[in-house]
Amino acid sequence: MRVHGITLVLFTLMFHSSLSGIAHDSRTSFSLQFTPKQINRHTTKSMTLRCERNSSVQIEMVQVFRIRIVKKSESGWNLIAEQRGTETLPRGNGNVTASANIRGDIINTFLQASWDNIGNDSFGIYKCDVMGYDDRYNIVIKNTPEVYVRESKIPREHLAVLWKNTQKLLVALQDAMGTGMYTIKSTLTAVEDKVAVLENKTSALENTIVALESKQGLFEKRFVDIERLLGGFMRWPEGFYALLKPKTGCPFDNATLNGTDYFQTIHTESHRSSDPSDSHSSVFAPDTLKTVNSKRFVTMKFCEIVREVNTSPWPLGSFCINKIVQRSCPPGFVDGFVQFDVEDLDREIDGRNDVVSDGDTHVKLFFCCQSSGSASTPIKLPPSRPFMLYRKGGQCQRVQEMSVSAEYLQFNTEDYNNVDELSGSHPDVDQPGTVLKFHMCYYTPI
Repeated sequence: MRVHGITLVLFTLMFHSSLSGIAHDSRTSFSLQFTPKQINRHTTKSMTLRCERNSSVQIEMVQVFRIRIVKKSESGWNLIAEQRGTETLPRGNGNVTASANIRGDIINTFLQASWDNIGNDSFGIYKCDVMGYDDRYNIVIKNTPEVYVRESKIPREHLAVLWKNTQKLLVALQDAMGTGMYTIKSTLTAVEDKVAVLENKTSALENTIVALESKQGLFEKRFVDIERLLGGFMRWPEGFYALLKPKTGCPFDNATLNGTDYFQTIHTESHRSSDPSDSHSSVFAPDTLKTVNSKRFVTMKFCEIVREVNTSPWPLGSFCINKIVQRSCPPGFVDGFVQFDVEDLDREIDGRNDVVSDGDTHVKLFFCCQSSGSASTPIKLPPSRPFMLYRKGGQCQRVQEMSVSAEYLQFNTEDYNNVDELSGSHPDVDQPGTVLKFHMCYYTPI
C-alpha cells in the first residue's frame, strides 16, 4: 500500500501548474508583478497582480488620474480593476478585490488586484495602463509590457528528486523486511516502469504545448496585422469628450477607452404650465423622464471618451458633442453651453459626470461644436455600434456605413423668472416658452 501511495504522488505531481508572472522591464516606468510565482489551481488559495511605479526609470508624469489592469480576450481588453481620481475606492471586476493609491507622490502609486479563488479564467494575458499629466497638464499615458499567465512545463528536476527519495525509501523497506526483498525489487521495477511511462507522456505533452504556442504566436501576429490595417478606421478620434448615451448603450469597448457611465438628473418644472410637456423619442431609455410624488425629473446619461493625443483627428462636418468641464475641445471644435433653469421649489439635482456644472438655481451643459464641413458629406466614424451626435445647422451629419434618424429630448424648465441661456457654439435647440428641445441624430450600422 505504501508503494501504491508513492505512485499516486508521482502521478499527481505530473499535473502541477505554475505561473510565470513578473513583467519588470527596466525600460518601463511602471511594472506588473504576480505573486506567488508558482500557482496550482487546486491548492493555491489566492493570488495577486500588482501594478506599481518603477523608480529606476525617469518619467515625465507628475500626477495620475487613472490606473487600471485589463485582460486580453477575443473581443479586446476587459477591465479587471481600476482606480480613478474622481472615485474614493477602486473597482474590481467579478471575484477580484482591488486596492490602490493614486494620490500624493507618484512614486507611491499602485493598483493591486487579488483573487481568492483560482480557476481557468485566472490564466491569460494582462497589462496595466496608467494615465496622468505632466507638469504642464499634458496627457501622459504609460503601459506595462503584457504578462502571459499560462500552464508551465513540468521540471524534470522534480521527477529526479522524487525518484531519488523513492529509491531511499525502498532500500529502507528492503532492510526492514529481509525476506521481502523479492517483493520490494518487483515493486521497484513496477515503479520504474510507471515513471518511464509518465516521462514519455510528459515529453509528448511538452511537444504538443510547443506546437500550440507556435500556432498561437502566428495567430496573434496575424491579428496584430489586421488591427494595424484597420487602424484609425475602427477607433474614435482623439481628445477629451463625451457622447449622449442612447438606450442601446455606449458605442465603445469599456476597457479600451473609458467606459464609465455618467449621468445628470434635473428637477424640471413640476407645476401647471401652458408650455409643452416633457417628452423624448424612443431611442432614449425609459427612465430618461419620470415623475416621483408629482415632481418631474429628466436624467441625461453620458459616455465619456478619453483618447490618446495624435491617434486620429476628428473629420470635418457639422455636429456637436459634449465638452468635458475644465478641458479643451478637440482640435477644430468651438465650445459653448446651454443653461437650464431648474424648479425653484424643492430644487433637486443629482449627478456624477464631467460635462455639467450646477449653480443655485440652474445647471449648464457644455458642448464642443464644429461647422467646418457639410452635413451632407459623409464622414468616417467607428461603424460597429450605435451612437448619438447633437444636430448642428438644421441637418443631421451623414456618416459612412451608418443610417441616421432624427431624434429629440424635450423638457420644461422653471416658469418663474426663467434664466435659460444659450451661449457660444451650441447644438440645435428649440425654445417654445420655457421649454428646451434638443435635436439629436441617432446612428445605427447598415
